[in-house]
Amino acid sequence: MADGLILQIRDKNRRAVLQQTQRREAAAREHLTSKITDPDPNASSARADNSNMEWQPIATAPFDRDLELAVINYNGTHMFVFPCRRILGGWMKAETNTPIIVYPTHWREWHNPR
Repeated sequence: MADGLILQIRDKNRRAVLQQTQRREAAAREHLTSKITDPDPNASSARADNSNMEWQPIATAPFDRDLELAVINYNGTHMFVFPCRRILGGWMKAETNTPIIVYPTHWREWHNPR
């Protein structure tokens, strides 16, 4: 009986996290377009290959590859300086597999050789 209750609580918590993530992603999509190019002409050479790639809305981010993340808002484009991977309920640093608490709005392929 107690095991069933624990499983119900875990399932409810997972659903709540998923719903919160979906709400954040919907809000980001509402305020931003899905085809924003990198406005930073001084981007590092490590990311120069990405400068012609279009940013995609975070809701479409895949789970199976290294990604460059950004927060795009009224202040401009703020890119992460390390590759990330999407995991259930959030993100992790790709190089260390360490979960991180971030709220990106956009993504694109990471093409920086390691």
